[in-house]
Amino acid sequence: MRWHRISDGPLIIQCASFETRLNQVVKKIKKSKRSRPIMPKADLAKRSLMLKHIIAVFSGTVFILVGTYHFTNPYPFVKIVPSVLPFALFLVYLTGIMEIVSGVALIYPRTRTNSGRFIALFLIAVYPANIYMWMNDIPFNGTDLTTPQHMLRLSLQFVFVGIALYMSGDLQKYFSKSQQ
Repeated sequence: MRWHRISDGPLIIQCASFETRLNQVVKKIKKSKRSRPIMPKADLAKRSLMLKHIIAVFSGTVFILVGTYHFTNPYPFVKIVPSVLPFALFLVYLTGIMEIVSGVALIYPRTRTNSGRFIALFLIAVYPANIYMWMNDIPFNGTDLTTPQHMLRLSLQFVFVGIALYMSGDLQKYFSKSQQ
């Protein structure tokens, strides 16, 4: 046995030298961390797929909720339908159905590609309603939006188009071709 005195502190009794014992403890700690990882190691593709699925479920749920809102309280949506289009209430119900169906389709991996493409086109198609709302200063649910709020709302529409294209896989294909 070896006796070690650390400055004027207590004596430490060890079977091996201090350094050897310290190395054994460190190895044991490292080994225990490896045996119980916080999150299993997955390759980048699996993590990307998991992230894509989480985004799809979240986005799909949002589309389902907003689509449902077209039926439970259609009048805020009727107000932002451009006046040149007839049958505003019918169009609101139709877009509500489209949002619910595409939201459900976005959640399922088999239909995600087509749903993502449809949602991107859908968001571009309803973009004029958002511009009409801004130009005519139409309040939404009784809330008057400022110019910066309208600009943010219009800009976010492009973010949602990007997310929809990411869900379809087209965004990745575009960027992989442009890098070649």
